[in-house]
Amino acid sequence: TTGATRWSYKANGWIMSSPAVLENLVAFTSQDGNLYIIDTHTGKRRLDYQISRGGTGSPVFGADKLYMTDGMGLLNAIDWEKKDPPFEKITRYVKVQLFAWQILKDLPPQEGFVWGATLNGEHIVASPALAWGNVYSVSPAGSLLALDESTGERLWTFQANAGLRSSPS
Repeated sequence: TTGATRWSYKANGWIMSSPAVLENLVAFTSQDGNLYIIDTHTGKRRLDYQISRGGTGSPVFGADKLYMTDGMGLLNAIDWEKKDPPFEKITRYVKVQLFAWQILKDLPPQEGFVWGATLNGEHIVASPALAWGNVYSVSPAGSLLALDESTGERLWTFQANAGLRSSPS
C-alpha cells in the first residue's frame, strides 16, 4: 500500500453520508437524491438508487439488504442485488408522472424496494443500526424505534424525554 489513489467517483451532488462498506462494495448517499453502490476493486458504479431528497444518515449493509433513511424521513430497506431491467428508470419516471396527474392510483415501487417505515408522522433522520435481526433508528421528537430487519414490522418504540438526533449504536 502506497497511499496512491486507486480510483475516484464523482457523484452529481455533495456526498451526504459516511460510506458503508461490505466486502468489495461501498455505499453512500448524495445530495443529488441517489444512493450509490460502488465496486471497491474497479471504482465502477454497481447501483444507483433514487431516494427522496437525498439521504439524511449513512446507509448500513445487512446480510442481504441495505438500510437507509431518506430526505422524507422514511427508513428504507433495499435489496441492493436487484438489477434494474432495461428501461426501468424511464418507465418508472412515466409511471410517477401518471401518479402525479392522478391517472395511476398507486405510486409504483422502485426495483429493489423491500419495505419502508415511518414513525407516526415523525421523521426518522439518523443512520440506522443493526443488531439481533432488528433495525434501530431515532427521530428528533425523541423516539427510538425497533423494526424487524426482514419485514419492517415495528417491534417497539421508546419515547425519550428529549429529542434524539444521533444514531443508535
